[in-house]
Amino acid sequence: MTTVTHKSGDLFTSDAPALGQGVNVVGAMHAGIANVFRLRFAGMFDAYAKVCRSGALIPGGMFFWPATEELPAVYNIASQDQTGPNASLDWLETGTRAALQHADQNGITRIALPQIGCGIGGLVWEDALPVLEKVAAEYRCDLELWTYEG
Repeated sequence: MTTVTHKSGDLFTSDAPALGQGVNVVGAMHAGIANVFRLRFAGMFDAYAKVCRSGALIPGGMFFWPATEELPAVYNIASQDQTGPNASLDWLETGTRAALQHADQNGITRIALPQIGCGIGGLVWEDALPVLEKVAAEYRCDLELWTYEG
C-alpha cells in the first residue's frame, strides 16, 4: 500500500530515489521549479527538449530520466500542453499514473513531488492533492509531497 507523506522545505533535499515535476510538451523549462531542474539535470533537459521536438511527449504523458551516481531519477510529468497557467488535472492524473506505473515496474520505491502543476501551471493545490492521493492508492510506490519553504 502506498504511503503519501507531506513534507515542507526544499524538494531537492529529499533522499527519494526519484523526483518529479510538471512540464509542458513544447520543451520549455526556463521558469519556476522547472528551471531549477533544468540547471541541476542539464543532460535531462537536452533529452526532454528533443523528445518534445519529436512530438513523442504528449499531455498526460511522462518522460523518465534515470538516476546517476550523484543525482536521483526524474519523472517529467506532462501536466501542460503549453507554457503558462494551463495545467490540467486530467493530464496531471494520467501523467502521474504513468510515472507510478513505471516506478512500480522498475523497483523505484518513492517519488518526491513539489506542488505539481500549481505554480506556473495554474492549478490549485487543494484540487491537485486529491488527484495525486487517488492515483497513489493504485500503486506500491510511495509519494512525498513537498510544500516549498525556502
